[in-house]
Amino acid sequence: MTKSEEKKHHKTDKKVEHKIKPDETIEEVMKIIKQLQEKHPEREFFLDGDEFAICSRPKKSEIDASRN
Repeated sequence: MTKSEEKKHHKTDKKVEHKIKPDETIEEVMKIIKQLQEKHPEREFFLDGDEFAICSRPKKSEIDASRN
């Protein structure tokens, strides 16, 4: 897989888990992230400013294992 193909593949692994509402506090957002981490330990979570959402993707070790 070329670097370009690999980048495209990673983008499709991203999943929007929760759209952040303008009135949600940081504390509420962190609580949601914690709940998601407990529910899906195989995924890593991050804040996406473009989507204004909590997103996830498979952990890097999970991706590497699936390629072998």
